[in-house]
Amino acid sequence: CCVAVGGAQKRKGEEQEGTDGYKRARKWHQGGSEEQELYRRYAQRMEALGEERARGVVAAMAQQKMSKKHRLMHCELSCLLAEGVIVHCDEEGSLCPFTGEGEAQGGWKGFLVVKERSDEFAARWGELHGKHRCPEALGWGVCGDRECAEGSASGELEYKEHALGFDKVTWKLFTENLSNQKHKFGFRPLARAGEGYGNKECWTQAFQGLRPFVYRP
Repeated sequence: CCVAVGGAQKRKGEEQEGTDGYKRARKWHQGGSEEQELYRRYAQRMEALGEERARGVVAAMAQQKMSKKHRLMHCELSCLLAEGVIVHCDEEGSLCPFTGEGEAQGGWKGFLVVKERSDEFAARWGELHGKHRCPEALGWGVCGDRECAEGSASGELEYKEHALGFDKVTWKLFTENLSNQKHKFGFRPLARAGEGYGNKECWTQAFQGLRPFVYRP
């Protein structure tokens, strides 16, 4: 009986903590802080997720010991995780729950893009960085973006097949920000026997959900 009551009290406490955190997140828009910016960015998606599923996003917003860039990336990954676009994995690529105990920024160990939702992941990652994804480069039809058309015509924007519709400079930005280079997020695509980490196809396959991103020191 005592164990049952204790367990119930613990669950109630955890539920209250999660609810209080969600309420705090909804109040952040009243301030002028970085949290305000994060709330504006994720409010609509959090509402769609609902209080329970959005708790990981709320926790990511509350992270303090991170740079602004890494905090934003952590929030985006947490939202994508809650939405089912990605799943968490350990450093060897085996699926496991996210506990915040990993060594990459935000406590991540790794993640795998759900293959059927890889286009959504690429689109969200482009939005996160404020970058355009060209449908013409993907073979989806004519691109209506004027800057993209002019950049392609002048040679200023260069599109490669492995970059999944993003220009060469943007793709380099994506891979470097996620990478385990100094002061970056800490991930690399999981390498198979005989492969090098610099293999550009590995990064493409990771974005497509064909191999996981994993923490590497």
